[in-house]
Amino acid sequence: IYACWQYVQQKSQQLLNTQGLYQYNDQIKVVSEAVNNNPKLVKLIAEQWQCVMVDEFQDTDAQQLAIFEKCFMDAQHDVIFVGDPKQAIYSFRGADVFVYQQAKEKIKQQFNLATNWRSSAKMVQASNQLFDFNDSFIMQWLKFYPSKPKPTSNTELIDTSDATLLSLDHASVDKRLQHMATEIKRLLQFAKIEQNNTQQTLANQDIAILVNKNSEAIKTYDYLLSQNIAVSLFSDAGVFATEMAQCLYFFLRAINYPSTAYIFTSYQSLFFQKSLNQLHALSIQTEIAQFIDFQIALQKGSIAKNLTAILQKNDVFARLLARIDGERHYTDLMQLLELIQNQADLGKNSEQIEQWLALEIKHNRKPDEEDSYKRRLESDGEKIAIMTIHKSKGLEFPIIFIPFSDSIKDTHKIPNQNKNLKSIVSIHDEQYQGVISWQHSEQAEAQFLLETAAENRRTLYVALTRAKFRTYLGYDSQDKNAKSITIHRLLENYGTIQAALNQVNTNSKPNTNIEQQEKLICQKFTGHIPTPISIYSFSALTKIQPHVQQDFINDDEELDYTNYFHFPKGSLSGSMQHAIFENINFDSSIQALNKNVSQQLQKYNFSELWQNCLSQQIHKILNTSLWQNGVQLAQLKQYTVEMEFMLPITPNSHKQISTWLSQHRKQATEFSQEQLSGYLTGFIDLVFQHQGKFYVLDYKTNHLGNNFSDYSDNKLQQAIYEHFYDWQYLLYTTALVKYLKTINANFSYQNQFGGVVYLFTRGINGKTAQGIYFKKPEQQIINQMLEYFNGK
Repeated sequence: IYACWQYVQQKSQQLLNTQGLYQYNDQIKVVSEAVNNNPKLVKLIAEQWQCVMVDEFQDTDAQQLAIFEKCFMDAQHDVIFVGDPKQAIYSFRGADVFVYQQAKEKIKQQFNLATNWRSSAKMVQASNQLFDFNDSFIMQWLKFYPSKPKPTSNTELIDTSDATLLSLDHASVDKRLQHMATEIKRLLQFAKIEQNNTQQTLANQDIAILVNKNSEAIKTYDYLLSQNIAVSLFSDAGVFATEMAQCLYFFLRAINYPSTAYIFTSYQSLFFQKSLNQLHALSIQTEIAQFIDFQIALQKGSIAKNLTAILQKNDVFARLLARIDGERHYTDLMQLLELIQNQADLGKNSEQIEQWLALEIKHNRKPDEEDSYKRRLESDGEKIAIMTIHKSKGLEFPIIFIPFSDSIKDTHKIPNQNKNLKSIVSIHDEQYQGVISWQHSEQAEAQFLLETAAENRRTLYVALTRAKFRTYLGYDSQDKNAKSITIHRLLENYGTIQAALNQVNTNSKPNTNIEQQEKLICQKFTGHIPTPISIYSFSALTKIQPHVQQDFINDDEELDYTNYFHFPKGSLSGSMQHAIFENINFDSSIQALNKNVSQQLQKYNFSELWQNCLSQQIHKILNTSLWQNGVQLAQLKQYTVEMEFMLPITPNSHKQISTWLSQHRKQATEFSQEQLSGYLTGFIDLVFQHQGKFYVLDYKTNHLGNNFSDYSDNKLQQAIYEHFYDWQYLLYTTALVKYLKTINANFSYQNQFGGVVYLFTRGINGKTAQGIYFKKPEQQIINQMLEYFNGK
């Protein structure tokens, strides 16, 4: 395992160096290696500063301490470390409080700051009482020294009670939130802050709510908004955990596959907020037509820009901003639209972006500090702040609520461990050095649990010392597992805490107008929801075929950047090459092709070492005759790129496509499908006209082998059947002929349709028709398909 870990570290570093990417920890590592290997650099740094002060030293690590020791900790420099180990709560970011203790033992003089300049005298007294006992922070070397309040204070809280600690005591967290909301409303109506003999009513920004987990923050945020309390959420959760991400997914899904079910789901979201009565009154055919228009709009230009225009035109932004939480939702939505455009810039279409969005919502990973997925802040002016305890460090508020203080628990077992799979734990030895334990010893596990419990104690200390005047603690005093809950163990040394609701004076009840909520009554749905109408594509239908073979991607293959057979396989490679054909002039020179190919390689994140090979191959494809004595792409004058079609279909037998294929192949063919109802849609890579006839052309980047013999007529026919490309070209031919008959009633299939060309790019070597499949479907089957799609 260790060898594997070293290999991953080595490869990771190589990739970072190659791409010039560095995270914060990488920067520290670079400096550490530099000062250890370059005495001149150490001398240069040491000569610049005589005195060095390092603030928040409890949040550093061993590597940073080694840098300071190397450069400054000698007789010629004054070094001052400032920190509070009781507030060391960032181990998940790599901070190591044991390093603080290492440094402390090397420093000659030590001072404790005895005065608390933040909190009131009563609040200081309360925190002292909670933590002033032996081993209150578990680690013997971390001592608690009681603080003294500031000598004089000209600020105080004016309320019906002078208590500093109040409880929201209930087993049900929903009840706690309810009690907290009631108390917040009372405080905002009656409590005051007096400063220099001047009183001001308590404001929203004077209150903060601290939680331990993002899920608690979101739950609190949603509940307080339902109570018309203005709150702002400071969360580490990613933007994909938000309601806007789900709304946007529902909307994109309805655009890509317009059906009654998908459209109604989107209409009931916060985007449109339609009631059941409003949905029942809609004309579903009209709504489907509108979403098809949306779909067409997204295919023209910038997806994010067009999506924004659709949302703007349909008053989605205005509808969101009219809500009390509108600014929060608007901020999330705009961030998501930016991320969608980033995916579009990578070459993804609307369907692929919808799939990407669904996966991000499902995985809901926690973003890094600088991650673009990290949720942005909306304007937080004059709102109650909801944040994690880790976010609150260094901040102060007159009033603090900790509604889930009992969620900070000491565990008695290693997380994610069972008898068959033991965890590898990071602990510290007697010299305060970090150690990775691979042996799964009981001693190591016990040390890990001890260090975890110590950090829990420090986390609660940070939370309990943010308030100037008062802290509300939410917990269940009757919890049977109280011994493992940090707050219960601290309260054993405090005594009885008055319940928050008991201190409400009968003459100071909250304004009943604030409390009133509209009574909602569920109505029985008596309408009829018809069978969903959907949109299908060739790709979607063939994905479910059990015998369709996919290109095998072999990452271990030794690449020859001059050999087009070795060009990367897979759908992303195919999309990139299609993009090249869509954006070039067919008579382009090699120099012009080089520019376009280079742009697409960068856009799709392929190595630019492929540029010459790919440009040469495309130039060869453009100048190859498509059939014997036929035309070359470079000679075409009349053509249309990415011609879109949409064919209406009515509910049909699940054997319909199988029947067409069997007739076309002249052999029994099974095509798995559900009963179709709605529309068949797609894009034809190229429609061109030559000598009075129309042709359909499709580019195929399939890897059939590393020799041109693997792209013979027989091998191409086999690939056509395996991937059901014959169903694709039958569909494309029918769509084109249907269109041509619409604009020319006298159009003759026999005389004016030339055939279909399937161009397998890897099989082209410049010889006429090599790697090219040509076919003209029988007129009889095309006529049958036309009748079907015309509703006959």
